[in-house]
Amino acid sequence: MVNAYEHIPVLKYEIGEIFRPVMEQKEPVLVDATVGLGGHAKYMLNLYPHLKIIGIDRDSEAIDYVESNLSEFSERITLAHDTFDRLDEVLGVNKINSVSGFFFDLGLSSMQIDNPKRGFSWRNSDKLDMRMDQADPEDAHEYLNTVDQFQLTEIFRGNSEERYAPLIAKAIIKARAKQNIDTTAQLNEIIKKSIPKGKNPAPIIQRVYQALRIEINHEIPMLKFGLEKAVKYLTVGGIIAVISYHSLEDRLVKYYFKSLTNVPDSILGANLSEVEPNFLSINRNAKAIMPKIEEQEYNSRSHSARLRAVQRIH
Repeated sequence: MVNAYEHIPVLKYEIGEIFRPVMEQKEPVLVDATVGLGGHAKYMLNLYPHLKIIGIDRDSEAIDYVESNLSEFSERITLAHDTFDRLDEVLGVNKINSVSGFFFDLGLSSMQIDNPKRGFSWRNSDKLDMRMDQADPEDAHEYLNTVDQFQLTEIFRGNSEERYAPLIAKAIIKARAKQNIDTTAQLNEIIKKSIPKGKNPAPIIQRVYQALRIEINHEIPMLKFGLEKAVKYLTVGGIIAVISYHSLEDRLVKYYFKSLTNVPDSILGANLSEVEPNFLSINRNAKAIMPKIEEQEYNSRSHSARLRAVQRIH
C-alpha cells in the first residue's frame, strides 16, 4: 500500500526518456516545478549523473521531506519553498538564466492525500482544509462557509463539470445556515442527500472535492502563469513536460502547447533569431501519453494521468 513515505512517481520511465535529449546539453538544468516527495527527481538524478535539479514546491512538508530523503544528492539539487508561477523569482535567486527542461506533475502527493489532517480526501474524516501550502490564509472550511450559492455553483461547474452543481450548492447553503460545515464527513453527507436517489455518490463527491481544491489553491491561473514563465527560460532544444490528472488541467496544457507549436506563415523564411520561440510537440498525433496497463495495476493513482510535452526548436 502506498503511504506518505512510499510515493510512487507516475510515468517516471516515460519522463526519463522524454528528457533524454536535453541531457546531451552541457551542464543540463531541470526545474522540477512540483517536486512533491521527490520521486521523479530521485529517478532523474540517478539516471543522469551530471544533471542538476531545481526543485520547487508550495508544500513546506514536502520540501522538508525531500531535503532529508535526497540528501545524497545535496550538491545536485536545490530546493525552494514557493509556487511555480513564481519560478522566475526562484531562478533569479539561484542566478539561473536558462533551463534545459521544466517538469510539472500536477497531482497531489501521497503525503497530502493520505494524511486526514490535510483534508484533501473524501475518504478520510477530518476538518476540511485542502491547502497545498499550510501558510495560505484561507482553507476549504472557511471558503465553504462564506461563499454564496451562485459562486459555489459556478465553481462546481467550472472546475469539475459537475452536472448537479446547482443542487449541491443549494444544499450546502441550506445546511450551513443551521451549523458550520467543518468536516469532510459533513460535506459528504450533504452531497449524498442533495443528488437524485440511485446515483452513485462517490464520483460526484470526488468532483466536488476537486473543484474546491482547485479553487482554494488557485491551480488554474497558477498553471497558466507557470507555463508562460517556463517558456521564457527554456534553452533551444529544451523540453517542457506536464502530467495532468483531470480534464480541466489537461485541456489547458493541450491548447497552450498547441499555441506554441503553431508556426505562423509570416515567420517562414524569416531570421529565426528575430521571432518568438517555436516548439515541436513530442506527443505523437498530439495525443497524451498515458500510463501502461501494468503501471495502472500497481499504482491505482496513475490511471487518470496524461503526459504532454513540447520541445523548443528555435
